[in-house]
Amino acid sequence: MDMTPQDKVPSGVKLINYYRLKRLSSVVIGSFIIVFGIHLFILPHHIIEGGMLGIGLLTSYITPIPSGVAILLLSLPIYIFTWFYKKSLFWFNMLGVIFISFLLEVIPDFEPPFHIPPLLSAWLGGVMIGTGIGVLLRSHITTDGLDLLAHLLSFKTNMNVGILIFFLDMLVIFGGMFVLNKTQIVLSLITISGIGIMTTLVTWSKRH
Repeated sequence: MDMTPQDKVPSGVKLINYYRLKRLSSVVIGSFIIVFGIHLFILPHHIIEGGMLGIGLLTSYITPIPSGVAILLLSLPIYIFTWFYKKSLFWFNMLGVIFISFLLEVIPDFEPPFHIPPLLSAWLGGVMIGTGIGVLLRSHITTDGLDLLAHLLSFKTNMNVGILIFFLDMLVIFGGMFVLNKTQIVLSLITISGIGIMTTLVTWSKRH
């Protein structure tokens, strides 16, 4: 019986191609969710979140350096470490941070078509960003250097990566206390709470 070209492809190759396509889809979908969450709910109130995303946003608020550029540059040392420590995590994670940084720069700032109270905006931003991060993490992809660090720690400690990210996010918010006002800090805490909850929920079935 004649075989079609598809039949001649080994099943292992098909599986690898499917896995790569799935991870690439996660990068695109998760990154768009995160960036739209930032533009819709975070930037209008000058809120920050955790991780290098938060540090990048904070940098863009107080310097002329764009947030996407800051995120990419600040994440590089951790990605270099990952290249030597666990190469299997390098390529798609690097693609994730590059794609998010690119989207942050090419998508223009915009505000929702209707007014959203700051407290609700902070919460919705956290929920949306946390969902996007969760989508990426389920495929073992991170958004930036600090999230990648949390991912590496999760392999060593067997802790849920969402919980580790939450603790690192709190450290970023603590640093932001020296720059932001009290209202912005409270809103940022609400945002990272939403991120932590949604990231943990989306990744809970994944044992890290």
